[in-house]
Amino acid sequence: MIQDIAPKEFDNQYKNIDVDDMAYVIYACGNQVLLQEKKGELSVPKRRELGSRPFPCIYLFSIDGQPIFMPYIQNRDIEKEMVDYWQEKSGYRLYRLNGSGIYTPKWLYFVCGTAIQLNRWYHNNRFCGACGEYLVHGEKERVLRCPCCENIVYPKISPAVIVGVIHEDKILMTKYADRRDGTRYSLIAGFAEVGESIEQTVRREVMEEVGVNVKNLKYYKSQPWPFSDTLL
Repeated sequence: MIQDIAPKEFDNQYKNIDVDDMAYVIYACGNQVLLQEKKGELSVPKRRELGSRPFPCIYLFSIDGQPIFMPYIQNRDIEKEMVDYWQEKSGYRLYRLNGSGIYTPKWLYFVCGTAIQLNRWYHNNRFCGACGEYLVHGEKERVLRCPCCENIVYPKISPAVIVGVIHEDKILMTKYADRRDGTRYSLIAGFAEVGESIEQTVRREVMEEVGVNVKNLKYYKSQPWPFSDTLL
């Protein structure tokens, strides 16, 4: 599972603290993350490595007690300028993160994926969906709050299922439709819809994708999947 990073300890309790020069900073844009490769392993920059130009940061979470932050630059032109500056000054560059899980060390893959998910939430929720005012950051928990109508926005997490359909000693796989070489396979998966139980989602998704009725459903595990804001 993506979250199995022991002996590293992940703590996502929100803290209203300021960044310092020794804090780690994860810059994410879409599915790209600013990283550096040394001896086959990737690393995240510390604030001091990104040059002397100031930029605002938001606390994300901690790993083994070490706080990790995210740059929060609302102007896209300034953000692009800062990214070019960071790459020039630090030797770090943008790496694409996807669902293949090939990054090493493994804990960094989970950390970067989680940062990507939080970055997407912050940048997609700058205005109140009820009245259109700018949202402000909560001081005691990870929320965005409207100072005008008091609307509260929490991070987006969508329930979804991923299913291993087993018959005798075989497991059913589906082929990715958008892969030209036809070599990528996956388990059946999909989002829960309004009014469904998770069990109903399993039955509907399997029927929709492969036309098979399933029975004897058995829960296995859960997994956060940051690339689609889901809990599988």
